[in-house]
Amino acid sequence: MKPRRPRPAYRRWMRWLTVIAVSVGVISTLSYGSGAHLVVRYLDPPFGRRWNEHEFALMIFSACALGMLTAIRFGARLLDDAVARGRSASISIIVGAVLLVPLARLSAALARLGWSGAETFDTYAMDSIVDKVLIAGVYFLKIACFGLIAGLAIFAAVAMAASRGAAAQRQLEK
Repeated sequence: MKPRRPRPAYRRWMRWLTVIAVSVGVISTLSYGSGAHLVVRYLDPPFGRRWNEHEFALMIFSACALGMLTAIRFGARLLDDAVARGRSASISIIVGAVLLVPLARLSAALARLGWSGAETFDTYAMDSIVDKVLIAGVYFLKIACFGLIAGLAIFAAVAMAASRGAAAQRQLEK
């Protein structure tokens, strides 16, 4: 039997970052959709106040991060060279982290648009809890999809720059 090769470090980091993004996203989306921050406020008022202030931001940032991490994973699978794959994925994670805040805000603004081009949260306060959780879940998925598109663009730009750098280095060696 062939011994298993050790996994590159970027794959472990991506796995843990993805797990964190999914868990924070699910918790904050369910909390935002169901109004569970009221329970937290009852149990611990200062923490509940902070949670209520930041649960929406946690939801959009984790959704965008999840989309970008998924895109970087997909993009890394398309590269043949293991060194270029690791280098491109690592740099893409760093660039994605730097661009997370503006991309999450842009994705959230785009996700609010409905089929007609108008904002869709008009009747959100009047809906039942199940409807609110479903609306928040769809909103999370829409932001994650926009993050996926942005992550693919980031990975493509980084991979192209890395391949050009590698080609230039090979020409210099000749």
